[in-house]
Amino acid sequence: MESEIFAKFRSIIHREAGIQLTDEKKMLLENRLRKRLKA
Repeated sequence: MESEIFAKFRSIIHREAGIQLTDEKKMLLENRLRKRLKA
């Protein structure tokens, strides 16, 4: 996942859920999104 895309997801997640994701969570988010997109 490109840094710009991660930054957009991070912004949306923070705005909608109040969850602050650090750069270390990039792989976690990528893996969870991949599972959702496969379903």
